[in-house]
Amino acid sequence: MKRFGFVSLVFSLWFLGGCGGDGDCAPVDLSPFLNGPSAAGQTSEWQCASGAGPFAFAVFEDGTGLSTVIGAFDWTDDGCGRVDVDGAVHQEIYDIEASVLFGAGTFRIRFDDGSTDEAVCAAVIVP
Repeated sequence: MKRFGFVSLVFSLWFLGGCGGDGDCAPVDLSPFLNGPSAAGQTSEWQCASGAGPFAFAVFEDGTGLSTVIGAFDWTDDGCGRVDVDGAVHQEIYDIEASVLFGAGTFRIRFDDGSTDEAVCAAVIVP
């Protein structure tokens, strides 16, 4: 991943969604969370801190991504604001509240073993 300057804004947009108990889904626009069309066209990335330590990652419109923890991965959006990540390990990202434009984000991670973690991130622009 490339190195870049921080976008320092204190605003964040909330893109919340979820599925109700009856399975109905509130669609969520994940485009503010994405870091470009593909790895070749990367425009930004997320620099994050979590209970497991610092990490960086980028999620692209083409359904791929890169992470300093799990390497290259594929992702799918369930339409309800949850993203399945398949790479060296499987994870689910949810409760996404993020915008590259405003430079801030948080989300939760659920691992295959059922454990969870929360990440607090800053969007970093790739020159």
